[in-house]
Amino acid sequence: MSTEPEQLIELIAGQTRLLLQNHWPDIRDFIDGGEIKIGFNHALSYEGNRRTVKTVIRFARHVTDEIEESIDTAQTELPLRGAGR
Repeated sequence: MSTEPEQLIELIAGQTRLLLQNHWPDIRDFIDGGEIKIGFNHALSYEGNRRTVKTVIRFARHVTDEIEESIDTAQTELPLRGAGR
């Protein structure tokens, strides 16, 4: 017979595997379009001798966009609109 921690680990691993299998078609569609972020939350609750594990999957396409520019204000005077010029 396995210990309680071993049983909980097996339960969490099984729930995680099942959620991945159930959602793999959607995850695969996201992967084809680029990077995907997959997260899992596991909540354990204890009530007497009963142990309950709730596993949640979250996934989304990860999109990052960035623009960075700088100006040197000591170099030249910048023409500003509406400044009377």
